[in-house]
Amino acid sequence: MNTWLLAVRGTAEPQDGEANMLKAVYRATRERGVLYVDVTYPASIAVVNAGNDVLGASLTESLNQAKQSLRETIAKIPAGDRIVLAGYSLGAIAVLQAAAAGIRYDRIVTIACPTRTIGHVAGGRVLRTGYTGIAAGYRPERKRADAAEADLAELRDQISRQ
Repeated sequence: MNTWLLAVRGTAEPQDGEANMLKAVYRATRERGVLYVDVTYPASIAVVNAGNDVLGASLTESLNQAKQSLRETIAKIPAGDRIVLAGYSLGAIAVLQAAAAGIRYDRIVTIACPTRTIGHVAGGRVLRTGYTGIAAGYRPERKRADAAEADLAELRDQISRQ
């Protein structure tokens, strides 16, 4: 059984670029036998792209092409192999959309997801601190003391149930 890291690049990162964020993740895991695929898609939001092309793919085109490329890549991976979907920035949005559409995966890793919001559930845990992504819309964040107090109250509740 193999483990595949399907990397969906961030906006304007070049295909197979050595300096890409997720390539660094791969370099840290390849000694464990992880197989790496740099998912083919434009990683473009109009003029913001690796080639500075003024006619670059739109956000929607990039997301749709990333999801299609993920489906095609996963179709070639043997049943039983583990699949880790990893997305950085724009790629994080694509990974989450593809997962919501029902593609096969075992784990999801997102880094700097622009749509992340405080208070959403991630891996069964409500995120109470951190940042809100640039595309999430403005929501005032609770102060750290409020978040810490809420975490402490939750811990007390868990202990009292034991």
